[in-house]
Amino acid sequence: IVTSETVEWNGDGLVVSKFKYLSDDNMLKFTNSQFYNIDCTIYSHLKGFYPKVNLVKDTHVSATWMIDGKTDVMVTNYFHDNKEVSGSSNPVTFQHLLSKITIKVIADSDAAARSWGDVTEVIITGTKSTVTHTFDGNEANQYQSTSTASTKEIPVLNASGDQVLDTQADNLTLTTDTLTFGKAMVYPEANYNLVVKTSGGDDAELNGIVISDGGAKPGMDHEITLTFKSGEILPSIKVKPWEDGGTGSGTIQ
Repeated sequence: IVTSETVEWNGDGLVVSKFKYLSDDNMLKFTNSQFYNIDCTIYSHLKGFYPKVNLVKDTHVSATWMIDGKTDVMVTNYFHDNKEVSGSSNPVTFQHLLSKITIKVIADSDAAARSWGDVTEVIITGTKSTVTHTFDGNEANQYQSTSTASTKEIPVLNASGDQVLDTQADNLTLTTDTLTFGKAMVYPEANYNLVVKTSGGDDAELNGIVISDGGAKPGMDHEITLTFKSGEILPSIKVKPWEDGGTGSGTIQ
């Protein structure tokens, strides 16, 4: 059982309520049971935020998270119904607000591999420092996000399978095979700047690496492959789907 946080928007008030994920049944269930209003003309409204964050409510509900490269940020779709809904179980789908960048490396020859040595660090520079989701009750914008100025530096982190870990990526010896150096979760942007550090050469700055098809997308894993040659590093781009945050059902009795 995994405990997370959700938020119920009921009329003018916000009620923070924990829920439990029952993995065997793929179900979300409130720790403290929530109930529809006895008056069927009054609807219950539900939207989830992950991870737990301070919410700001003025006209709309707004949440802002710091981007650190390792923390996934997700929100759910907007659920609203009354007690006359058919059945008590309704789908709740989490959607990523960030994109994932996977850094892969390859040397184009044995001589280039020997010349550059180990890749010791890759930093994504000048990227967004926060992600903000504001929800006004309109289903059309239930997954939209915004951000602030591009001032953040995020080091690429170790990755086990598809998961981004909490430590800086380990040194990786270049070979003529394509190897994964590490991953980071960042705000979706049209292009990214990298600083690449190696044991055998000067630091390389790669500015404006363009993500194809209109830029990075939330919930997508964008692979940037760095090809090390004797005198330069050439990046290329590949995009693959990133697995969704999962679908569950919330029971309101």
